Amino acid sequence: MHPFLRPIYGEEGKVTGYAFWCPGCASIHSRHGLHVFTVKDADGDPEQEWSFDGEASFEPSLAYEDAPYCHLHLTQGMLRYYPDSKHILAGQALPLEPIPPGAKRERGH
Repeated sequence: MHPFLRPIYGEEGKVTGYAFWCPGCASIHSRHGLHVFTVKDADGDPEQEWSFDGEASFEPSLAYEDAPYCHLHLTQGMLRYYPDSKHILAGQALPLEPIPPGAKRERGH
């Protein structure tokens, strides 16, 4: 697993998702920088939306509807921002960055 993805644990200590740092959203306000995607479990829970390769890619794309709107894919450790994102990284790609110390989960699914 990529070292800049932080596991999120649910009930019974099971990993239910992963957090990562979004420098595009953090450029607008630091409280928007931490994003979370939930992962499908072995039972195919319909509430879990993303399939994760266990390393550094997930499907489908992730879109945060809150201000700022952020639409991205994580593919092989690269954040690929769609042009409809509403921050300075719209249309760009960059590698995952470490989650800053003290970053709290403020946004996510």
